[in-house]
Amino acid sequence: MKEHGYEYKQGNIITYVITKKGTSISDKARIMQDVEEGDYDQDYYIDNQVIPAVLRILESLGYSEQELKGIGKQMRMGDY
Repeated sequence: MKEHGYEYKQGNIITYVITKKGTSISDKARIMQDVEEGDYDQDYYIDNQVIPAVLRILESLGYSEQELKGIGKQMRMGDY
């Protein structure tokens, strides 16, 4: 952040977005003001934030992570 001219003090809140650019998470993390519209890593957010939260609930109903991603078993009319 210092390299880009940002100055922050202890206690400041820093908002960032994981982008598609870079190889590691720290490389992909960008300060929100520096991110172009649409340049976020949707797969990162789905795999690391959405699915873990939703999976806790849906596993109790018999769903798997693969099913949530559209990889799992196909439902039949009798399964409803």
